[in-house]
Amino acid sequence: ADLLPGGCPTQLGAGWAREDTPGPLVPAGAVRATLCFVRTGLNMEDEIGGPLVLHNGVERVVEALNLLPSRPRTQYCSFVAYEHKPVLVLSYRYRTPVLVQLDLNCRTAVTGDRVRNGWPDPRDAFVSQYREQLAAQREQMPVVTLKCADRIRARALADGPAGGDIAALRGYRDPVLPMPLVATAICRYQVQDGDAWLVDAESVRSTRRLRDLVNSTLGGIDEGPPKTWCGLANDLLPTAVDAVTMMDTTGGTAQIWLIRTPCTAVVGRGPAAFDTYGMPGGWGTYLRRPAPPALVAEIDARLGPD
Repeated sequence: ADLLPGGCPTQLGAGWAREDTPGPLVPAGAVRATLCFVRTGLNMEDEIGGPLVLHNGVERVVEALNLLPSRPRTQYCSFVAYEHKPVLVLSYRYRTPVLVQLDLNCRTAVTGDRVRNGWPDPRDAFVSQYREQLAAQREQMPVVTLKCADRIRARALADGPAGGDIAALRGYRDPVLPMPLVATAICRYQVQDGDAWLVDAESVRSTRRLRDLVNSTLGGIDEGPPKTWCGLANDLLPTAVDAVTMMDTTGGTAQIWLIRTPCTAVVGRGPAAFDTYGMPGGWGTYLRRPAPPALVAEIDARLGPD
């Protein structure tokens, strides 16, 4: 396939192999791994994310690919024409690059005459190493102080907390906050005339306890505490809410809301990392959970109770 300067193909072949060939899926010794998103449909207006290039920990990606189990010959797969397809491109010093097509519908990883079951998703290993690479690049950068917005407009209040870019680099099996936190802003709002107005704010150094509490509260779409429809359900909107924005070691941010009245609940985005087309940036499903007393106490220790 023709390659763009970043190593991504401009077009793909069939990406389907019915018969597997024994042996490793990909050769060892790769020095770079690139996660590409290749257009396969005719919708030229649909935006494609730029490639993610990994230089550190590439061997972990190779290991994840070669640990994928064989695809059963009897496995049936119906054809779904996605507009994009994720592709992992492995680059080597002394051989041509190896392209691994990841079929989202069939859950397969295919290169040449080898086809493997694509689960566990090898992109989990990729984004895990990519996060570590970003964190290493930011080690010497000053810590940013997060600030609170003066208000949350009525429409945004009805929609829920915005997805953050932490979610864009979160694997399927990762917690909501996969990396240590470095900064947090806790912002308290009261609703007046539809908009939520800032009444108190505190910027704090992040603690492991806060991260652990958020991860345990928003543990997954079908995991953790039971769901609640407190707030953001039809005409029931919050009248007092704490917005907690957190930055991790990669420089990415995520936000949760602690609704205080008319009832108490935590609202955040679930752990789904990849959108329908397999590109990072799928913000995940909204999770609405009863607020655990420990998380309420942690926030009140910073701002004080209502």
